[in-house]
Amino acid sequence: MRRISAALILIFFILSVACKGGGARGVPPSETLPFNDISAFDLIRNINVGWNLGNALDARYDSGTAHTSTVRALETAWGNPQTTKANIDAIKTAGFNAVRIPVTWHKVIDSEYNIRADWMERVTEIVNYASLNDMYVILNTYHDENLFVLSDKMMPQTEKAFIRIWQQIAENFKNYDEKLMFEAMSAPRIFDSPDEWNSDNTEGIKNLNTLNQIFVDTIRNTGGSNEKRILIITTFISSLSGPAVDSFILPKDTAADKLIIAVRGFIPYNFTHNPGGGWSSTWSKSFLGDTVEIDETLSIIENLFISRGVPVIIIEMGAINRNNNDSRAEWAEYFVSRAKERNIPCFWWDNGVTELSTATREGFGIFNRSSNKVEHEEIIDALLRGAGE
Repeated sequence: MRRISAALILIFFILSVACKGGGARGVPPSETLPFNDISAFDLIRNINVGWNLGNALDARYDSGTAHTSTVRALETAWGNPQTTKANIDAIKTAGFNAVRIPVTWHKVIDSEYNIRADWMERVTEIVNYASLNDMYVILNTYHDENLFVLSDKMMPQTEKAFIRIWQQIAENFKNYDEKLMFEAMSAPRIFDSPDEWNSDNTEGIKNLNTLNQIFVDTIRNTGGSNEKRILIITTFISSLSGPAVDSFILPKDTAADKLIIAVRGFIPYNFTHNPGGGWSSTWSKSFLGDTVEIDETLSIIENLFISRGVPVIIIEMGAINRNNNDSRAEWAEYFVSRAKERNIPCFWWDNGVTELSTATREGFGIFNRSSNKVEHEEIIDALLRGAGE
């Protein structure tokens, strides 16, 4: 009954503003929604499979758009149509009960890091699409590496920008229930540096630890439901080995058991993601060489975090389309089921490209956002089977 009541409160609020005209669907609730104060472990147990709204709000402005471009131009810069409520409704109907909404913010800020009102309204509108469907939602900063630069030289500017942007996001969404989670950064690194992909970069690791603590403190300081909201952080460039993990420091938190670690799951790379030489279109759970990396990685995650009381979400996973749906489906079911055994929910990366992959276009899409139809139903069925649905 509590959950139905929370959804109804949001519906009634949106409808009441709509009657007054103007941008109603892009406004947050003015009163705090009922908040179920549960641990991060308890929350993620309720997530079956998640879906990423990729290559939409996270399209960078350097792709032919600029700070002054319209919201539509910013959102569609990478070829996807604007997201509709029908899109998110279809995701829920297909069986997903969680959605991750990657958002790039540096394209819509002024010199003082103030976020454009029309952009915040649009992000809020899409969050509302999911919240009205009673879905779990992850909202983050994505492709903002050139703003949040993890070098000693740039850290004063990075900290100022990071605090200001997250203050605005947290304040706007502070009245949402516990199903809305904030994710600090996606694959943080030292941007455009010769060693940006080097997980041994002690400078970047040290500064990420600082920024993760700032993230937690900033969200908590906005008050309201944000004092107990579940927050998601990641290691340097999402690495699970070497100094990136050995020197990783879990932030201190005034709320107990509210932090989650985010990792990626494009494993094995040559089957799931590799667009160049050495890729493979086949995968089988019957072949040890195909499964061993998945099992070893999940065991590492379990030992590093879960066994120490810190839950984990695989925020991005998937296998690109090489006209090999039998193998993709077998891989998806195996991957999700093995993660599920460790209470790790998985979020499929969908970039809107449902066609065959090429050297320049990675076909991770399982929904056609223009027709609003499932394109690869066997993949979705496999994901749900893996999650025990």
